[in-house]
Amino acid sequence: MKEQAQKHSDSDRPDRSHQSEDSEPGIPAASVSSEHYLDVAVERTFDRLPDIDAKAMALSIALTNIASAHVRKSEADVHAKRGRTWIGFRLLYMIWMFEPVEAKDLSRLADISRQTTSSGLRMLEKQGLISRERPLEGDRRLVSLRLTEEGRREAKSSVQAQNRTMEELFSVLDSSEQDTLLRLLRKVQRGQWSRDL
Repeated sequence: MKEQAQKHSDSDRPDRSHQSEDSEPGIPAASVSSEHYLDVAVERTFDRLPDIDAKAMALSIALTNIASAHVRKSEADVHAKRGRTWIGFRLLYMIWMFEPVEAKDLSRLADISRQTTSSGLRMLEKQGLISRERPLEGDRRLVSLRLTEEGRREAKSSVQAQNRTMEELFSVLDSSEQDTLLRLLRKVQRGQWSRDL
C-alpha cells in the first residue's frame, strides 16, 4: 500500500526537470502592482544572488522607475499634445538656454547619442521651431542652432507646463525633503562624473 501511495504521489508531481533553479514558481508578475515591484524584485534577486548589494539595486530600480514614470507623465500631459517627445522638449529647452549652440554640445549635455539628437532636431525643424546657421567666416562646416520666434514662444510655454507637472510629482515631499533629495542626487551625479573622467 505504501509503495502504491508513493508511486501515486510521485506521478502527481509536475515534471520540473527542464526548469532551472532560477525559474522556480513564485509570485506571478500579473499579481505584482507597480507600487510593490521594487520590493518583490529586490527580494527575489537577493534570494537567488545573496552576495549582491540589495540596497544599491533598490536605489537603481527606484530611480529608473521614477524617471520612466516622470517621462511618461510629462509626454502624456504636456508634450504629446504639442507633437513632441520628451527628447524633443529637452532639446528645445537647451537650445532656448544656450542659443546659438551646436548639436554636439546638445548631445553631450543631454547625454544622448548623436543619432537621437539629430532625430529630435529634425522634428523641431519640421515644426518650424529652430533654424540652422553657418558662420559667415571661419569653418563653414560648423552649424549652429537657434530658435525661431515661434520656437521661443513654444519653449517658454512648454517649460511652464512642464514645471507644473514637476511640481505635482515632487509635492509629496516638503521643501526640506526636496532640498535633501536634490543634494543626494547631485552627490551621486558628481560621483558618476568623477568615474567617467
